[in-house]
Amino acid sequence: MVVVGVPDGPYPVQIHPPSNFGTQLAFARRASSDAHFFAKCVKAKDNKLLRELIDGRPNRYPRVEGMDELARDYSACYPGFDPFYAWKGKRYGECDPRGEFDPILEKKHGQSNVVGARTERVICQAFYNRGALVEKVLSEYAPDLSFTSEQLFSPAVLKRFHEREDWFNTTRTKQERVYSEVVSCLIAIHPQWALASLKTTPNSDAEAKLRAAMIGTTPECVGGAKQVEVDPFQFRVYLVDEIYSWAVALRGTDSLIPLD
Repeated sequence: MVVVGVPDGPYPVQIHPPSNFGTQLAFARRASSDAHFFAKCVKAKDNKLLRELIDGRPNRYPRVEGMDELARDYSACYPGFDPFYAWKGKRYGECDPRGEFDPILEKKHGQSNVVGARTERVICQAFYNRGALVEKVLSEYAPDLSFTSEQLFSPAVLKRFHEREDWFNTTRTKQERVYSEVVSCLIAIHPQWALASLKTTPNSDAEAKLRAAMIGTTPECVGGAKQVEVDPFQFRVYLVDEIYSWAVALRGTDSLIPLD
């Protein structure tokens, strides 16, 4: 149970599900569930691989290779594992798509129906797998993690945090950079709510309340927007990733994962 003081709304920023929420959230929910199932199997003996895929730069080797190797080592725990995937020239650390979407919706009589598609968008299993593994690392190696805004805004911690983020940003996509910046801002201003979110069940009412409070009361982190679309499963991955980065900066290390 998570007990934390959260003010009642309405908030300055209103949160809505993605415009194509039915399809997107169904794929994301399944990907998140499969990722947490997979993460439970990974053992401490694979800490070197965990370091590579959690502390390595996004969209680059060795992060991609680290995830690919873990998926093959724990294939019995990997839903949809295909032993011939590599023969098709693909790696599990790159994407491993779980759903394609971007529908054109037509509203009739108050209901929305899919009548076509604009472009192809994909839910990548690798993204959720890594998020679940970051949660696992935080749970195992920083179970009593705690920090305040004052600590995070100290010059030394800010310098280490931005050095790490700047290094990650060299290989992040534009969307990844923007999302990471927004979420890191939310954490720095509302560390208590962010850390409390780690203790909630994914997609639970408790998590939704904390997420709404973090975003809803902090328009300065979302560019002053009054309404934002949020995929709760995607948001949680970015949240745990940025909490991890803040924790690394706070502790003055390059990783929370021990090598022995």
